Amino acid sequence: MSSVFNSNTASDDGLGLQRVVRHGLITMVVAIIILSGSALWTVIQLTGFYQNEVNIVAEQERLLHAMRVVAKERTLLMYAMITEEDPFLKDDQRMAFYSAGTKFAIARIELLKTPLIDNEKYLLEKQGKETGLMRSHQDQVLDLVLEDNEESAIATLRRAVSGQQRVMKILDQLNVSVDSRYKEITTKADTVGQASIVILFTIVIIIIAGAVYIIRQTTHRASSLISQLFEARVDLQNANDELMQQQDTLDHHAIVSIADRFGNITYINEKFCEISGYSRDELIGRNHRILKSEEHSTEFYQDLWQTISQGNVWQGEICNRRKDGTHYWVESTISPFVDKTGKPYKYVSIRTDITHLLDAKIEAEKANHAKSVFLSSMSHELRTPMNAVLGFSQLLEAQLEGEQLESVKTITNAGKHLMVLIDEVLDLSQIESEHLDLAFESVDVETLVNECLEWVGNSAHTKNIILQQKISAPSDMCVIADRTRLKQAILNYLSNAIKYTQQNGKVVVRVKPSDTNMCRIIVEDTGPGLNQEQCSIVFNPFTRLDEHINATSGTGIGLAITKRIIEMMKGKVGVDSEVGKGSEFWLEVPVISEKN
Repeated sequence: MSSVFNSNTASDDGLGLQRVVRHGLITMVVAIIILSGSALWTVIQLTGFYQNEVNIVAEQERLLHAMRVVAKERTLLMYAMITEEDPFLKDDQRMAFYSAGTKFAIARIELLKTPLIDNEKYLLEKQGKETGLMRSHQDQVLDLVLEDNEESAIATLRRAVSGQQRVMKILDQLNVSVDSRYKEITTKADTVGQASIVILFTIVIIIIAGAVYIIRQTTHRASSLISQLFEARVDLQNANDELMQQQDTLDHHAIVSIADRFGNITYINEKFCEISGYSRDELIGRNHRILKSEEHSTEFYQDLWQTISQGNVWQGEICNRRKDGTHYWVESTISPFVDKTGKPYKYVSIRTDITHLLDAKIEAEKANHAKSVFLSSMSHELRTPMNAVLGFSQLLEAQLEGEQLESVKTITNAGKHLMVLIDEVLDLSQIESEHLDLAFESVDVETLVNECLEWVGNSAHTKNIILQQKISAPSDMCVIADRTRLKQAILNYLSNAIKYTQQNGKVVVRVKPSDTNMCRIIVEDTGPGLNQEQCSIVFNPFTRLDEHINATSGTGIGLAITKRIIEMMKGKVGVDSEVGKGSEFWLEVPVISEKN
């Protein structure tokens, strides 16, 4: 990129050098013509004599002097306006420029009122024409200044200054004419001869000045061009070194290949040979079909080729075949390089070997499936004897008294707790093995919440805990959910809230619509609360945050099941808590319609 930029710069400088030479020659020719013509007219006019009286001549000199001063002032003001950045000062300079123009016009009118010889009238007329031409350039300069186009303004100003020089020359001639009227010209021949010398000298000076200017500009441009070419060479070398380092890094990490528009391999890196088992000579010139395995359908390859042949990037996983016939998987990105017509002329492929990752994933899925099958089997196997234990313990409770009754109750409570654990493990295994079926239906949220509150009423009453509900959603709001499983999730939240809330506490159930067409159900308690780290893991399976600080019973599975069930119903769960201020466990499920 840097070399291209500098090449363009060098080309522009070459064109700039030609423009300098061309403009220099044109300026020199125009200057010779203007000065020669002015000198000739001056020679002719010098044959006259001043006829005006001393006081008239003095007034004419004063007016000419005023016009010269004003003309120079206008040129300086134009320069100042181009370089001035302050818009207020620039506006003041523009007003001063117009004011100076008015002064120049008034002095010229006053000069025309005085007696002038024909030559002086002619010069004033010529000055008027030149001033008119110069004013158009000056107006262009002012417009460019307003547009902040400094470069064009300076170029136009040069033309205006050239006209200004002609005007000043004419004013000089007028001054000479006024002065000359005090003298007598001895002979017309002497005057013409002297004028010829002046013209010749002026031409020589202009030629020398033009040549010096062109030589200086050419030397400066050539020096600048050489310097830029040297910088371009250095930048190109640095860019090439950096590109080589990037390619080396890529070769160490990825499998890289380049193919022509027909899919024939034109370049491969060492990692490509290492993974595929082929040598470089065996692959260069061969089509990529040499690596084709039988893992993908014909439609897969057709879709791939259609994508890249249309100039689009293709990304995906491909199974390739090694030289020894074994397969390996790669994460591949194929990027087409297109020409000016938009048609690909080569394809660059970058791949990453993911064979080991896929193997590990398959092994993990097998292990997870085996675990789920084991848990499901064990849960069923444990349920039968536990039902027998609970049945006999309940029979014994009706026949025993005293310490024996308390012992049997302990057996019963432990058995019930174990049955809850078995049920939850069974639910978790069914979820993880994707065997848990949900029956979606329209569920009235308010009715369901009331049922849940009635269900846990006795537990709350035992601890003197106040139960409240605050529903800010429409009373007939319905959601799409499995009613039994949604009730299980809410009861899980309520049971935990009552379990961890101290005596005389409070548990509140809030229902409100969220901003995403969901219904949010919040269970708020006045328990000990959780810190940020605990909030981040509380929905993980078998997580007991309180097991080291109190003896509150629990399995650590309930919240994990709640999370999985709600997510299966296209909802989400969360917790907001602060230590010492209680917790808010919430869930969201989709709203579908109103009952009516």
